[in-house]
Amino acid sequence: MNKTHWILLGITVLGLFIYRISDILLPFVLALVFAFALNPIVDKMSKKISRGWATGMLVSLIVFLVISVVLIVVPILQAQVMDFMLRIPRLTALVWEKLKDV
Repeated sequence: MNKTHWILLGITVLGLFIYRISDILLPFVLALVFAFALNPIVDKMSKKISRGWATGMLVSLIVFLVISVVLIVVPILQAQVMDFMLRIPRLTALVWEKLKDV
């Protein structure tokens, strides 16, 4: 086998390996993206306070924001789903009525 075959075999094996561990890999990739994105903010904050406190404060703020958004969005989404479920019988009757004309 020449060098090209070994490279193609290596790429194939690496691709299969990544495909097999993709379920496990996603949290690590997301953590890497968040760490990369938030590092400049932590760097600026760490000039006035320790890096540990800056990281803790930033993570706490993000968790607070996520929980706040969930607490606001979930009731709205729940109301819309319930409204849709109440409209389903009328919508199906309307669709059947339109299909009878065809």
